[in-house]
Amino acid sequence: MKRMIPFLVALAAAASIASSACAATLIQGLGMFSSTALTSKYTAPNKSFFFSFELPDDFAFTAASPGTSLTAAATKFMYRLDGVEIPTTLQYIAFTNDGFFFVFTDLIELYLLGADIETSGVLATPTAGAYQVLFDNDFTPVGAGYVVATQVADAPAPAPEPGVWALLILGFAAVGSALRGRARLARPSWR
Repeated sequence: MKRMIPFLVALAAAASIASSACAATLIQGLGMFSSTALTSKYTAPNKSFFFSFELPDDFAFTAASPGTSLTAAATKFMYRLDGVEIPTTLQYIAFTNDGFFFVFTDLIELYLLGADIETSGVLATPTAGAYQVLFDNDFTPVGAGYVVATQVADAPAPAPEPGVWALLILGFAAVGSALRGRARLARPSWR
């Protein structure tokens, strides 16, 4: 038992200072819709969204970045108006150091009734995990432009955290130690 205490202390220290194996990177920014609506009905064929945001110093896209594969990997991209989903067709995405650029080819007809319209989609890349892109299009007041809040989060890997492994090992050690002590107490006296 005396040898077990330093091991448990070292294990607890390692668990407390271990960094996350899959810390997510969150990038926030703002963008504008390419048109304004002058009436309560808005029709937008072939319109685009542009988003700009500040990137961390150590985060940059190069020619080898997976930006070219994002178009084929965008799934479930749609508008939601008061819980009603309006699907859209995405033509292409440009993913550069300057921001995102989305172009839709279908005709989007939105009746603005004082509610906000949300757009959401998941951009999955085969080499860099998944990027979750969230849009919140504020359509109030009508005709004042469309401010879009964007979040890009690098999806965490499915590997357990180092702290989880440390707690698992610590639990096994505690159970083993308790069972070993109990075996000593249950030993018959005639041995």
